[in-house]
Amino acid sequence: MIRKKRGITIFNSGAQKAYNRDVRNFVNHHLLQTQNEGGAGYQNSLEDSALPDGWKKWTRVEGIVEEQSEAPESQLGRFDVSSLGSYERTVLSAIAWGNLNTLIIAGERGSGKTALVKRLCEVLDDPRRKGCGLCTGCDSPILIRIDFNHIGDRDSLHDLREAFFVEMRDVLRAHLRPQLSNPKIMNQLIKYIRELQGKQIFSAFDSFLGAIDSDGKGWEDSGRKEKVDRLYEYIASKRGGLRRHVELLMAVARFFRDTINRDNACFVVITDNLDVVLPEAQEELLLTILALQRTGRVRTLVPLRWSTFEQLRGQASFSYGLIPHRGPGIKAVLRARFNFFLANWDSLPEVQAIEAVHRSALKTRIKYFRHNLDRRLGNHLQWLSGRCVKLGLKIAVRVIVNATVKFDQDPDSEDDIVRALYVSDSRDQLMDPQDPEIFNVFSHPLSQTFTLLNLRILQLVIEFRNSPPSRTVANISSLILRTGLWEPSEVAAAFQEMAKPQRPLLFIDGRSSIARSGEDIGDILRIVFLTKSGEQYVKRLIREVTYFQEAAICVRWPHGTLPSELAYSSLVERFFVVFSCLRLLREEDIKETAVFREKISGTHFARDIDWSLYSSRVVYIAARAFLRIIQKQHDYDYTSTSALMDWLSLVLLASEDERKLLGEENTRLIELVRDYQTELKDWRRREHLGAVGPDSGEQLGSAQ
Repeated sequence: MIRKKRGITIFNSGAQKAYNRDVRNFVNHHLLQTQNEGGAGYQNSLEDSALPDGWKKWTRVEGIVEEQSEAPESQLGRFDVSSLGSYERTVLSAIAWGNLNTLIIAGERGSGKTALVKRLCEVLDDPRRKGCGLCTGCDSPILIRIDFNHIGDRDSLHDLREAFFVEMRDVLRAHLRPQLSNPKIMNQLIKYIRELQGKQIFSAFDSFLGAIDSDGKGWEDSGRKEKVDRLYEYIASKRGGLRRHVELLMAVARFFRDTINRDNACFVVITDNLDVVLPEAQEELLLTILALQRTGRVRTLVPLRWSTFEQLRGQASFSYGLIPHRGPGIKAVLRARFNFFLANWDSLPEVQAIEAVHRSALKTRIKYFRHNLDRRLGNHLQWLSGRCVKLGLKIAVRVIVNATVKFDQDPDSEDDIVRALYVSDSRDQLMDPQDPEIFNVFSHPLSQTFTLLNLRILQLVIEFRNSPPSRTVANISSLILRTGLWEPSEVAAAFQEMAKPQRPLLFIDGRSSIARSGEDIGDILRIVFLTKSGEQYVKRLIREVTYFQEAAICVRWPHGTLPSELAYSSLVERFFVVFSCLRLLREEDIKETAVFREKISGTHFARDIDWSLYSSRVVYIAARAFLRIIQKQHDYDYTSTSALMDWLSLVLLASEDERKLLGEENTRLIELVRDYQTELKDWRRREHLGAVGPDSGEQLGSAQ
């Protein structure tokens, strides 16, 4: 483990600290706050598909909403959709004109599902441009939104359920009372109940009808409020507790849906933020919501995480449709935020509260950030956050508040600001192995030593992306444990670390904890879901030199592997540390891959697994990066020549590994070998032209 970086300027002076203190509140609570859309407003969603790979092959949902539902000609132009994007219009059309009564918006946590719901509520709540032609409720549509943020902090499922029923009871009473106070509508309700008396839930109103008949003229002479109160009091008197009371109110809602608010968009129930509830309780609450919808037959919208939605596959008693959520992405949100604040810079009091010199520096940094959103800086931020905009906003704070780049200057290199994402304002400029927002793939979950355990789990989840039955905690754990390389406690800890809700690479279906006391990890049949950021860690980040460098040097390696200090300003020394880590990574990767192939070859999973060497890919990327930097140097340097030979040796070994272990040639590595050999010949020519240094011909010959 590197304990100190030498030769790197750490901007931790009094001036830097003062700037960080002064702007931190504005950055956290205004510019990059995560509570709402802020002054920049809602950002329309992306157009790319958000369906997980292979999802259509195994889902049992009634329908997947990917295109706009066609509106009847009489309802064209009914809603003001001028500010909505294509995706938002698709969701609105599914509510208004689709043939699915229950719609589940499935997406990752923090991806913007709540922002979408709020935007849709604004459109549904706005005055309609014209009526639907079906009902009399267009002037007073019923839009009910239950936010679990207000009730999700209960300790038990029973308390959660009771809190939900109380909320549902109160909002139903409040929304139904104004229309029930209309004598004509109340009489229609009584007639409706009589017609359905003895059928299903309406038999529960038999005593209520009997009381009305017995009361005779007394009921007719009752005031509007008194009639509604008597109905509500009757419902509250029924046995069965809060659940029964809500069911009976939903039966009243069904009356409105069938007679008054007959149009889909005139009676909508939305239950939002269900994923703040403990996963163990989400399925039970969701099934409760679906049961209530079946009673009321009102259009119901339920935003959920993908992992939660997978649990519904076997619930044949309920029908529902799926809308894959497509959030705007962190780049679009940041660009909108930056544009808004820069355009209104001189008029915003929260900006003017910042000291003038800091305010000027902050504005310059925001402009730099905006300019680099589509470059390496923005790409790293997008890979780290995946589809979770909230996480992306939290990580983005580090671009502005850090000790890596002087606050009143643009960085000399974009690499410096990218590195700030990983080391933030840490005093030693090392990545924290326990960073709450960025995961270190190479850190052992228990000892912080170097490991490939996390990577093996992620690779298997990706391999089984088209087969959910194979993608369970039990199955993946059994394959890992079959190798004998790790203990069950280590595997469980790795799953738990990667499923942390602050920066999840994985979701464990319906579980907040990977293993309960005394539970065997091999008995956990819950499906594992890979988040977008989890996918990007495997496919992008671990192949990026900056991430690999910062992640590798902050974990514990075998004694003597790395120097205790690193001269960060020295290119050769910095790449020597990367080289040393890669050399051990390669050895471990070869050993583990051989064991995996041997132990798993007899299982039916073997044919589905790609055995390619991860180390070879990283060697290629790091070696290519080093070569490109060396090619820009013009003055002969013996240490550079020696480093070139070391890297060439490593590339040759990686190429041979692919051929021996996998039985195939890696053409990219072969081409890189040729490039290194060409460059070395050029450096040798410079040496013979008069550069001082020991003859490296023997080493070069062995490397070639």
